[in-house]
Formats: sequence, C-alpha cells, structure tokens
Amino acid sequence: MSGANTPHGVFRLRIWFTLRFNRAEIFAQRSQTLPWIRTADWLFVLLLLSASEVIADDHAAMATLIVSVSTVSFLAFLIIEPATTRPAFQSIQARPPQDRRHQP
Repeated sequence: MSGANTPHGVFRLRIWFTLRFNRAEIFAQRSQTLPWIRTADWLFVLLLLSASEVIADDHAAMATLIVSVSTVSFLAFLIIEPATTRPAFQSIQARPPQDRRHQP
C-alpha cells in the first residue's frame, strides 16, 4: 500500500509547496498533478479492498475495518475533497500572490 501512498503524499506536498512559495504557478501545477493524485486515490482504495478480501476468512473484524477505511477514503476523495477544493481555489484566485521569499 505504500506504493500508492508515497506518490500520493509527494504530489500533495508539491501542491502545498507551490501554493506557499509560488502561488502564480498553482493552477498549472494542480492540473499536472491532479490526475496522478486521483490515480493514487483509486489505487489506495482498491488495495485496501483487495487486502480485506485476502484476510476476510481468518480476520473478519479486521477485514470489516479495512473495508470501512476504504469506503471513507473513497467518499473523501470523490465527494468531500472536490466540495472543499472548489471554494479554496476560488479564494486563491481572488487574492493576489504574496512574496514569501523574505519572510521567516
């Protein structure tokens, strides 16, 4: 599962870094990384579901927990994240970029 989480974290940190230090490039960076983030999201959910299926016979409670985590992850990236991202990026467009090179 770390195969899905590592690039996922790297791409999200890249967006955060760009937003913090190079706001003018945020929309270009986001459009480049969003397909990779979505792919990692799907891969993570599918890996969780596969893992739960593998252990279901021997560890039913843990398999149920893993299915629950995959469901929450699925809902988070498919419904919650787009609903919060739209207003966040609309507010970015409304504010001018700040020069953070000389700030501590």
